[in-house]
Amino acid sequence: MRHLPQHSQTRTPRSPRVSVPDTEQAVVKIGLERAIGILRKLSATGGSLRLSKQFTPGTLADITIRTTCGNVGAAIELLGVADGARTQAFRFVQMESTDRARLMAVLEQMREQGFGEKQNWRSQPILQLAHRTLSTAKKIIRLS
Repeated sequence: MRHLPQHSQTRTPRSPRVSVPDTEQAVVKIGLERAIGILRKLSATGGSLRLSKQFTPGTLADITIRTTCGNVGAAIELLGVADGARTQAFRFVQMESTDRARLMAVLEQMREQGFGEKQNWRSQPILQLAHRTLSTAKKIIRLS
């Protein structure tokens, strides 16, 4: 069964990303055209890859990513281009449940190996509240 990403009206924290080591390849198919890209970033919701050709944002494609947990296949939407027009972002549009499980397993492995990106705690509201509460508590203790 394929899963569609859940979109809500409220802004949710960005999915934790991992920096992909080495030169892990992904195959992108757009109609009859096939492009091989090098993965740069990967998360549960998408990622970015370096392609030899730039595609128009909004283009729908299929991607196959070889991982240590097996191949991960999904439908993707290509997004904007960064890094001097060489790295193109993508988001997962549709993915089988077995592919989702493989993706989540490989992301966890990569985080355990230290490839996860550092999260900015200031961008997460619950952590901001905790920081303010602790700061206030410290001030109160000092005044006592």
